[in-house]
Amino acid sequence: MRNFIPAFLGNFNAVLTYGYYFDEEGITIDLKETKIYWHEVEEIKFMNGQGYKSTVIYPHYTYHEEIRMRRGKKLPTPAHSIDWIAIERPKLYHKQLLAAWDKWRENNSK
Repeated sequence: MRNFIPAFLGNFNAVLTYGYYFDEEGITIDLKETKIYWHEVEEIKFMNGQGYKSTVIYPHYTYHEEIRMRRGKKLPTPAHSIDWIAIERPKLYHKQLLAAWDKWRENNSK
């Protein structure tokens, strides 16, 4: 099941193709649909700084290099921010993302 909270792109067809979402595999962290898999996530936090709100995903440090290669970047990134201004319903997205991550951790802690 793909929980799709579309990013605002102005074009309805683009919203159906691109966006920030999470599914049973993991979380997309950019509009190129680069994914961080659930087993790579160490922490998910809400950040609020001077009116700038975002959901921040912190992968475990042992996966930084793998994620860097998937993204095609020169340097690894220790945290990935999903800005709330880019999401249609950010509070709902954050709440459902945390619930999905908790469910994944519960199912895979055995």
